[in-house]
Amino acid sequence: WQRRRSVEEARARLQWPWFIAGFVLAAALRSAWPAAEPVFDALSGLARQGMVLVLFLIGASLDPASVRSVGARALALAAVLWLLVSVVSLWLAFSLVPGG
Repeated sequence: WQRRRSVEEARARLQWPWFIAGFVLAAALRSAWPAAEPVFDALSGLARQGMVLVLFLIGASLDPASVRSVGARALALAAVLWLLVSVVSLWLAFSLVPGG
């Protein structure tokens, strides 16, 4: 009886994944309206960047409240440090490649 009740509760809490409906709608709009392909390409790029950001935040176990609590100065310092490490790494990679 207890097991049956938990299965019923789980079914009651099951929700429809709305992103699937959004994906189907976006695919239908893109197919039906080929003249707006540049707009859809731009939206696709924005969506990809948003996905990268969300996956980073999930991987780093960050939520919006913790990001706000850190403050703008610390986030700016982190961004500058990330940029510096990226540039130095790229420079090293190109300088260590023979013939580069």
